[in-house]
Amino acid sequence: MKYKPHIDGLRSVAVLPVLAFHLGVTAIPGGFTGVDIFFVISGYLITGIVAAEVSERRFSILEFYKRRILRILPALSAVFLFVIVAANALMLPVDISEVGQSIVASALFVSNILFWQTSDYFAGPAAGKPLLHTWSLSVEEQFYIFFPLLMVFFGRYFRARFLLPVAALTVLSFLLCIVGTAKAPTFAFYLIPTRAWELGIGACLALAPALASARAPKALLSLLGVALICASLLLIAEGPGFPGALALLPCVGAALLIAFAEGTPVGRVLSSGPMVWIGKISYSLYLWHWPLIVFYKIRFGAELDAVDIAVVGAASIVLAALSTQFVERPFRSPDYRRIGAGQVVASGSAILACFVGLGIALDVKPGVMRTYPSDVLSIAAYSDYRSKPDYMTQFRTGTCLIGQREGSVEAFSREICLSIDESKPNILVVGDSHAAQYWRALQDAFPEANVLQATASGCRPLLNGPGAKRCTDLMGYVFDEFLSSGKIDAVVVAGRWQDEDLSLLPATLERIASKTKKLVVVGPAVEYFGELPTLLAQSRLAGNPFDWDEYLDTSREDMSVKVSKIIPPDLATYIPVYNELCAETECTLVTSDGGPMQFDYGHVTLAGSRYLIDRIEPALRKALF
Repeated sequence: MKYKPHIDGLRSVAVLPVLAFHLGVTAIPGGFTGVDIFFVISGYLITGIVAAEVSERRFSILEFYKRRILRILPALSAVFLFVIVAANALMLPVDISEVGQSIVASALFVSNILFWQTSDYFAGPAAGKPLLHTWSLSVEEQFYIFFPLLMVFFGRYFRARFLLPVAALTVLSFLLCIVGTAKAPTFAFYLIPTRAWELGIGACLALAPALASARAPKALLSLLGVALICASLLLIAEGPGFPGALALLPCVGAALLIAFAEGTPVGRVLSSGPMVWIGKISYSLYLWHWPLIVFYKIRFGAELDAVDIAVVGAASIVLAALSTQFVERPFRSPDYRRIGAGQVVASGSAILACFVGLGIALDVKPGVMRTYPSDVLSIAAYSDYRSKPDYMTQFRTGTCLIGQREGSVEAFSREICLSIDESKPNILVVGDSHAAQYWRALQDAFPEANVLQATASGCRPLLNGPGAKRCTDLMGYVFDEFLSSGKIDAVVVAGRWQDEDLSLLPATLERIASKTKKLVVVGPAVEYFGELPTLLAQSRLAGNPFDWDEYLDTSREDMSVKVSKIIPPDLATYIPVYNELCAETECTLVTSDGGPMQFDYGHVTLAGSRYLIDRIEPALRKALF
C-alpha cells in the first residue's frame, strides 16, 4: 500500500485531543473520540495489506502476527515495566493488586473485558487505573485475531470480493452499537461487538480503492471530514451516550480525510512536518501519556493546573519521541524483519507470558517491594469493604438491596425485608444504596422498633421516578401496595438526591404522608472526588494533609440546602446529615475505630453509619415515635 503522509497527520489529529482530554483541557470535551479515529485508520491500513496478500495467495497468519508483535510489543513492554516500578513506588497495596490484574489482562489483550466488568471510563475511580487506556489496544488486537481469518475465508468463497461481506458485518456491528449504547452503555463502550464497526469503516474504505480516485469534490469532502471531526471534539460530551450514533462523526470524518484529503489544502496541512512527526510518535504518545498522568496525580494531586498540564503534556511528548526512536524503530529494522515469523511469534508470546506472571505476582503479593505504615494499610483496606462481613450486615445486598447483579425485583425478599411485627412500631427505610446504608444502624439505635428495608441501587424513592425496571417495580410496589396496608407507623426516605428529583419529591412525600403517621427525609451525605480510603491513605503515605479543596464535593452541601427548601415542615422532618459530618470546610474523615467514614466516594461504613445515627438520634426519635 502506498505511503500517504496525510494519514500520519491524521494520527496526530487523533492523539492530541486524547492527550488534551485526559489532561483536563475542557475546551476539548470530546477528545476521547480520537480513539475512534485511530480505529478507522487501523482498519484501513491493516485491511489494505491483508486483502492484497490474500488476493495474491501469499498471506501468512504467522507473518501477520510477526508484524503486529514487532509493531506493538516493544513500546507496550516498556510501559508495562514503567507501570510496575511506579506502582510499587507510589501506590497502595490494594491499587498495586489492581495494576497486576490490569497487566495480566493487557498482556492477554482482554483488558477491555476487565474494565467493562470493573470500571466506568468516565467515573472517578477509573481515572486512577494507569493501564485503563489499553482497552482500545485490546479491541484492536481482538479484531485482528479474527479478521484476517475472515478475509482468508472471504477470499476463498467470495473470490476476493471482500467488500460486501465486510460491509454487512460493519453494519451489523453498528446496529449492535446503537442498541448496546441505549441498553448497556458500558458494554457498548468497551467490547468488540459494538466497536468493530469503527475498524470496519476503515476496512471498507481499503476495499473500495476506486473511491479515492473517483471524480469527486475532494477539497470539499476533506473539509467536511474536518468539520465532522471538529464537531465530535466540541459537541460530544463524556458520558453513557457514547459511542452510539454519535461515533459516526469522528469515524466518517476520518474516512473522508483518508479517502479524499491527499492533494487538497487539508491534505497539505496534514502532510506538514509537525503533523507527520506527531503522527509517527502517536502510538508511543498514546501508550505513555495516561500512566504519566495517573502517577503524576497520585504524587502531586488530582487537579492539574496550567503548569501541571504543560509539564505532563511536554513530558508525554518527549517520552513518546524517545520511545519511538529507541524502542519502536529498532524493531522495524531489516535485521528484525529477516527473523523468522515463528521465532518472533514464539519470543513475543514468551514475553507476554512473563508479564502475565508478573501481573499475577503483583495481584497475589502486592506491596512486597516496600513497607507501609500500619495506619495507612488499615485505612487502605477499606477499599475492599464490599468483601467484608460488615458490608453485608449493613446493606443486606441481594436480599433487601437489589442491584444490577440481581437484575429483577424478583430477587427482593418481602418475607425478610418487609415483615411486619404487630408488637412493635414498624419503620420503613426506602430508597437507594444511600438509604440502605442506614438500615442496620437504625435497627441498632431503636431496638424497640421493627425497621424494614426496601432499597435498590440507583433508585431514589420517587413516584414515577427514573431508574431501571427493578427500581421502578420496587418503588411501585412500595407506594401503591405495601404502604396502603396501613401497618407502617413511620417512613424514612433517603437517596443520593439529584437536581431532577426535586420536582418529583413533593408529590412523593404527599403520597407517603397520606399513608403513614410519621415521615423523615434524610439529606445527601458527604461525597469526595475519588474513594476516601485511597485518598486518605495516599495523603498519609506522602505525609501531606488531606486536601479538602481538591477532594471534597461541595455540590452535595448545595443539594442538601435545595432539598430542605422544598420539604414542608408540617409534612416531613428533614435531617441534613451533611451538616453532621462537615463543619465549614472540613469533615469527619475517620470513625472512633480509626477507619474511614466512607468506604468509597460517599457510602458510609457501618461504623460511620452508627456514628451518624448516634448524632441525630434525638431528632430521629422525636420524628419517628
